[in-house]
Amino acid sequence: MVIDFTTPTPLRQFQLEIDGQVLYVNAHYLAEISPYFEALCFANFREHEDNKVELEDVDFEDMLEVLRVVCPDENYEFEQRITAQNIPSLIYLSSRLLLQNLRRDLEATLQSNPLLDDPDVSTQSLVLILGEAVLAEFSEMSISQMCRKLGKRSKEEAFKLVETLFPPAFAVQLTERLQSYYYQQPMCQKETPHNWNDSVYMRLFF
Repeated sequence: MVIDFTTPTPLRQFQLEIDGQVLYVNAHYLAEISPYFEALCFANFREHEDNKVELEDVDFEDMLEVLRVVCPDENYEFEQRITAQNIPSLIYLSSRLLLQNLRRDLEATLQSNPLLDDPDVSTQSLVLILGEAVLAEFSEMSISQMCRKLGKRSKEEAFKLVETLFPPAFAVQLTERLQSYYYQQPMCQKETPHNWNDSVYMRLFF
């Protein structure tokens, strides 16, 4: 059963205020899995005395999704809720809130989980995942795997999405990373029929 984090319980008393809405969490549990919450909830900060914190630059639904992933349900079980759709927000908040175990699970998903090889996963989702992974400074292996997955999609669509979804300077950084993962037609010498035995200026093998 999914926990209702919008209602306080004897265990969940600490308040996360986001855009005028409130989520109730177990401060002791979050402090065990995040140094951010450990300092926030138990160090000498005003938030500790007030038993609440206002989180800025955090979306309410994204935070709710994170709680559903990192907290056990009412049956004391963890439900696997990592999906292609929520990975971008999970990456952002795992970095923002220093959720190290979640970060590790997300990196493992990017590196080896067949979830992201599903053709039904949109190119936009893959581009967003790549962007957040780069911003969160995920491992080079994780980022390379995402570039390989995008290398199997339309280059024109992927590059257009990068330009649309991210600021110009960062978009340039991403397109430069992606460029080498797309097949490039070998350039034969002028007036020479294409043949793999011909001398070429450049060949890119996969």
